[in-house]
Amino acid sequence: MKMEVVIRSSMLLLAMLMSGGLLIFPRALLMLLFLALSLVYLKSSSIYPKRRNLYISLWLTILAIITIVRPEGSGMASLLPRISNFLVAIVLLNVYASRPGNAISSDLHTLLKPMAFQSILTSAIAAIAPWAFVSITMGDVEYRSFLFLLNYHNTIEGASLFVRPDGYFFEPGVFQFYLNIFLLLTIMRNGSWKAIALASIAVLCTQSTTGLIIEALLLSGYAASKLARASAKRKLALIPIVVLMAIPAAMVVYENINNKIFGELQGSAAAREYDLLVGLNLIQDNPLIGIGFDHDNYRNKAGDLGLDSDALGSDDQEGRSTSNGLVNLFYSVGIPLGSIIILGFFRQPFFSKRIAFGMLITISLLGESLTFTPFFLMFAFSGLMLRKPPQKTEQAAPCSQPSVS
Repeated sequence: MKMEVVIRSSMLLLAMLMSGGLLIFPRALLMLLFLALSLVYLKSSSIYPKRRNLYISLWLTILAIITIVRPEGSGMASLLPRISNFLVAIVLLNVYASRPGNAISSDLHTLLKPMAFQSILTSAIAAIAPWAFVSITMGDVEYRSFLFLLNYHNTIEGASLFVRPDGYFFEPGVFQFYLNIFLLLTIMRNGSWKAIALASIAVLCTQSTTGLIIEALLLSGYAASKLARASAKRKLALIPIVVLMAIPAAMVVYENINNKIFGELQGSAAAREYDLLVGLNLIQDNPLIGIGFDHDNYRNKAGDLGLDSDALGSDDQEGRSTSNGLVNLFYSVGIPLGSIIILGFFRQPFFSKRIAFGMLITISLLGESLTFTPFFLMFAFSGLMLRKPPQKTEQAAPCSQPSVS
């Protein structure tokens, strides 16, 4: 593997860990490592001139302006810590925008395939040899780890037969996002049934309701496209197989959702419902410019709303930050700027199945407040990049721009 690919993939992995990674990875250290690798990469490779970032710069300028003019105060203190996220996203975006169109999908496939095995092995080994895992406390959460390679934590002991793997991320709901990207990449590559099964089982192990819904949508679309292109005789053979596979999969999804709403895990659903209601009320009250990124401002306004959740204690409500990345986006920056970010997810040029990827990332954000982290911002900003720089710029660039087909 070329050194350029190693450095580039390492930068991508660091951005992933800065976007939902375990607390055991110090964010400041990840940022320093990313900066060091960026300097090394820029010495050995060239990237397109920054004029491709015109609309990204415009979006950030408008964000800075509304942060300053917002009635509650400038809020710059809450914006400044996020500047590093914006910078990492822009640097990584320009790295991949200057490489062939399949560079990021290739790098992601290389990074995510071991994580699929990691997911399956965590559930399997924890079921067979639970004594092999040791307790590690990170923040307020007690994780169980096997050599720091296989990691999980239990929200409620005995809630399910198999443990829910975390991978190198702080919870299964984040892990499923990256595993579903691996599933989408496998489908896009016309992978074998074994490869698709590996990715599907890996997502299934997370037992994430959001992840299972996304997985079902991806596999349904894949099956439909296969059936549409198949001959009549092959359709007769494939339809019973698809139905037989769909029935148990639907039962797993139903059982998972039922457990979240009515079972032992219903507190999770209540918390997410509370976050949604608070977020929607804040968006309604601040539709144009939002309330900014200040968590204290969010908690104060949430408390003023007087909303109540029977399954969510008053203490939890008082100190709670949102878990919904979409409402967090819109109540932070307003509907106009927030809509541009969502549009960016669906316009990104790196995945040919844009609708599927846009669906994957937006549905995942319903349960994870990660919109303003580097990995997610990179794809949002990629949809804002100028598609065709001036002719002189194209001639000066040594590599072709990413495919937008």
